[in-house]
Amino acid sequence: MQRSVAFFLGANTPRGFVSLIPDLMREPDLRLSALKAGPGCGKSTFLCSVAQWEEPVRTELLYCSADPDSLDGVLLHGRGIGVLDGTAPHPYDPALPGVTGDYIAAPAFLDSAGLEAKQAALQEKKSAGAACYAQAYRLLEAAALVRQRAQALVTPLLPRSVLLRRAAGIAGRELPHSLGSGKPGLLRTRFLDGMTADGPVFLADTVAAMAGKIYRLEDRFGLATCMLELWRDRALELGLEVYACPDIHAPARLLHLILPELGVAFVTEDGTRMPEAEVYRSIRVDACLPAQELAKHRGKLRLLRKLETALLEDAAAELGTARTLHREMEALYRPHLDIPALQAMQQNFFDKNHPARH
Repeated sequence: MQRSVAFFLGANTPRGFVSLIPDLMREPDLRLSALKAGPGCGKSTFLCSVAQWEEPVRTELLYCSADPDSLDGVLLHGRGIGVLDGTAPHPYDPALPGVTGDYIAAPAFLDSAGLEAKQAALQEKKSAGAACYAQAYRLLEAAALVRQRAQALVTPLLPRSVLLRRAAGIAGRELPHSLGSGKPGLLRTRFLDGMTADGPVFLADTVAAMAGKIYRLEDRFGLATCMLELWRDRALELGLEVYACPDIHAPARLLHLILPELGVAFVTEDGTRMPEAEVYRSIRVDACLPAQELAKHRGKLRLLRKLETALLEDAAAELGTARTLHREMEALYRPHLDIPALQAMQQNFFDKNHPARH
């Protein structure tokens, strides 16, 4: 299994920005430090330097849900430590500073007077960016309502018992009771999808790196949740490590599962994620729907899908404008950074947390 894998720890959703930091804080044996700094102050650069440490076990790179070229966090499971960008929209503070984590604060700016002269420009870009996010979330909410309408047409047709029997059969093969370790299972909640400035992004490389056996659930209407929940619960009962990945369009709903100890993954495919990937087995969830009944709604479902796609494209455009504004803010801040102090902060963290240096 590849030692460096990527996830999102937050997502732009119909409910606004949803952070999984509270879930992460419940994971055992992980000391999480909060990196506090403003725009363009070197947070992502600092996190990239931490991500380059050689590790004996898995490193998780947690990418920004709005800008997947930027890091929001790094988890080093071999050392039991992590660093998270602790600023809005994903504020984080250690539950017990000095015990469960530390604060890493960027040094003061070099030229406060020069920076104050840029106040009007900074405020204008910040306000415009906030307006873009607000509009993006309205568009995502509208897209979710359209999707819910499509699901309302199809869900009454679902033979849930058929899906559960199929899931139980697969669990019997992949998750037999003989695997039980007697220890508690470990649940890690992450997003594999992101609604970004570049549109919807799915981290397919992470699935390929963590699982040699991939089950593709062909499911256009969000029907496979009951199957995923059965596999998740069975894996936790057996004491396994489970990566449970929610749906960014409905965060209360489970969308994907990865079981790294078994090298098995279950990926929900709606035609946009891994349609051409080599998979172990495809499960045609949609095929369980009665064809004649589904045909009655085909025209309306096609129209709803087009409408949802258009709304998501508009949301991505708003996120793209917000990213541009944020980068312009970073450019205004950057000349005022104390680079040597930033480098010293980075070295201090390295010396404290990298025993190989001593």
